[in-house]
Amino acid sequence: RIIFINARCLPLIALNKVINELPVDTGLTDGNSVVAAHLNGHQARCLLEGASNGWWATDESSRLTPSIQWQSTTVKLAEFPWHWLEALCDCLIEQALDAFKPGNIHCLPHSTTVAINESRILIEANTTIDPFTVIDASTGPVIIERDCRIESFSVIHGPAFIGCGSTVKSHSSIRGGVSIGRHCKVGGELSHCMIGDF
Repeated sequence: RIIFINARCLPLIALNKVINELPVDTGLTDGNSVVAAHLNGHQARCLLEGASNGWWATDESSRLTPSIQWQSTTVKLAEFPWHWLEALCDCLIEQALDAFKPGNIHCLPHSTTVAINESRILIEANTTIDPFTVIDASTGPVIIERDCRIESFSVIHGPAFIGCGSTVKSHSSIRGGVSIGRHCKVGGELSHCMIGDF
């Protein structure tokens, strides 16, 4: 048995669960695009031969592989490379939220620190939040792992993930959709990007 996944399918945790539980001889479509299918060898060969001939439409795939039961789903397929970056950031933050309980602010931010929507903010132990900092989780969760430093006059909008031991330099603006790895030092304005561990 073969599980086929369209390479343009963005990595979403909920979709991964659906694909893993997909019954044999069943496929998922979004409009005219094949999203995923659980196939036998003959079905996979027919589907791939059709793809090499330039079609991906489900009406054509139904004709060549009639034993597949197609189910409709709503999935965002990547049109441009930056769609992958946005989806990967969202996926990383979603996984981090599964691992941590949001709303736990272990350090006491300075009295001039503004935390918006605290129930979606996680700040782990030994993290330093300098004065005059804004952490805004109204557009998505903000997760700051242990041993980080957020310097004065920085603004962090969710969704955002900052890995342990990282530093956000003074006057920085993190605009959302950002994942910063462990032991990084960042500054300036960041938006919809991923920075790996240093």
